[in-house]
Amino acid sequence: MKYDTCKYHEGIFLNLMKHFSKSSMHERVLEMFYAIQPVVREKPSLKCISTCLNLLIEANQVDLAQQFLMHLKKSLNLKLNTCIVNILVKHHCTNGDLESAFEVVKEMKKSKLSYPNLITYSTLIDGLCQSGRLTEAMDLFEEMISKDQILPDVLTYNILINGFCRGGKVNRARKILDFMKSKGCNPNVFNYSALMNGFCKEERLEEAKELLDEINEELWYQTRYSCLH
Repeated sequence: MKYDTCKYHEGIFLNLMKHFSKSSMHERVLEMFYAIQPVVREKPSLKCISTCLNLLIEANQVDLAQQFLMHLKKSLNLKLNTCIVNILVKHHCTNGDLESAFEVVKEMKKSKLSYPNLITYSTLIDGLCQSGRLTEAMDLFEEMISKDQILPDVLTYNILINGFCRGGKVNRARKILDFMKSKGCNPNVFNYSALMNGFCKEERLEEAKELLDEINEELWYQTRYSCLH
């Protein structure tokens, strides 16, 4: 009778990394990652690399994250792609360090492998909106479309609508929703809710009611279209 040798899978190490991260044992997170290649006898997958970096960044273990990135370059000869670099952009934006975030994106644009995508831009736009830098957020939004030919999705629009409503510029938020519809991107419940909250906070109840009627009409057309097709 032939027995298969016991094979360790990357998933085991992924679970251990998450466990150690929850227990604030961040050095052990790296130890588990470093153990993957010699034990599994395969290079860690992109999913594993992203998970490890994300765990370190979310725990604000910047020094360990930098150590990890150096290991990727030297030991694994890995060139960072957009997915991985976006984690760094998000970290800087979350901490309000937008200058560092833009520096990272500047370096991204020099590389074909890690060129900014919609997630990169949406993260930066959100960071600008959170900081009240609404004009810069719109400039970046327009640059994303005109220069990089990247089309926004409902999430990107929602970031802008929320940002302008928080900044007390509900009329501009309304124009963004109208622009969104004119470009064939159908607003979802979150887009409408963000604008509705903006109207309500300014006690513009009549306009909130008109928006509600607009939502009901939109839902009716969508339901009718679905039934006919």
